[in-house]
Amino acid sequence: MEYNLVTENAFEYKGYPCVVKFMPHGHRCGYVGISKLNPLYRNSPEYFRNKINCHGGVTYCEDHLPDGKDKDYLWVGFDCAHACDGADYDLVIERYGDDPVFADAVNSAKILKDHHLGIDFGPIRDLKYVNSECERIVDQLEKIISRKNDILASSKREK
Repeated sequence: MEYNLVTENAFEYKGYPCVVKFMPHGHRCGYVGISKLNPLYRNSPEYFRNKINCHGGVTYCEDHLPDGKDKDYLWVGFDCAHACDGADYDLVIERYGDDPVFADAVNSAKILKDHHLGIDFGPIRDLKYVNSECERIVDQLEKIISRKNDILASSKREK
């Protein structure tokens, strides 16, 4: 099912597509696409959860983005919706206010914004932060591939 989540940024880093989505509950999620030609493409979600260190850990590993788009990659992602993360209710209202699909989320954002009880859930993870985490994931993926290549080369030399 496709629906329109707000894409705040889509960029390429070291040949990997990276996407940052602003979600209708006020937080951002970052995703890195792994091509079918990449040696890591066929690994399980558990593999990435164990190997990749990012904000809150890997919480997404699917062959499409959450809005059903970009099905040519394995998408590894994380969210900034943990207990230590704040939500940007003003941006929810601005970005999703006219979309009837997200009316409940917008109404919730308005209520939470208007009845804020002074509870500090932590900082809102901004676009710069999420972009940086996507780049950090790519750097780790590249390091994993490099180590695998080193091991293969070493085993070939020993034969």
